[in-house]
Amino acid sequence: PGERMIDEHGTADWHLGPWNRDFETTTLVAGQAQLEQLKTLGFAARVDEVVADLGPAGEGIYPANWTLGRESGEEAYWCYSVQAQADFRAQMAERYDTVAAANAAWGLGPANAFPEWAAVSIPPPGTAWARGAFWQDMLVWYRDAKRNMMLARIRQTQELTRELVGPQAKCIVYLPGYAYT
Repeated sequence: PGERMIDEHGTADWHLGPWNRDFETTTLVAGQAQLEQLKTLGFAARVDEVVADLGPAGEGIYPANWTLGRESGEEAYWCYSVQAQADFRAQMAERYDTVAAANAAWGLGPANAFPEWAAVSIPPPGTAWARGAFWQDMLVWYRDAKRNMMLARIRQTQELTRELVGPQAKCIVYLPGYAYT
């Protein structure tokens, strides 16, 4: 609650996102409860594979249009929440040290330059001044945030599976069919 992912249109999503402070704790508790239930029911020894929950249908397409009742087509960027914007600023401050260095790297002239880190924010896709280096930094940050979230879920699933199901069970990762050619 209060930390929902928000897209560039201001639409909030119910999925936990990479910037949710309680992400790892929430998913750990849920995973433990699910696998403990298998043990309680006596099924743990029969489990050969456990799917790492990386999003809708277990796939790392997070969130997907079909889970939101949207038509297929344009996918949204889900990095417009207060938490996501703060993480972006922190990552860019770590990368560039000063906001002046970031402005220079992004090729921002006086009209678009950020006066301080607190003013840095991600504009909607297609914003003219953000094309180029700024958008590249945003996309790499966005990809890495989602990737780190997924890697944390895979590690968590592997550890829980070994602990609660047993060494015979393997962790499975689903990839959307269009993710590779």
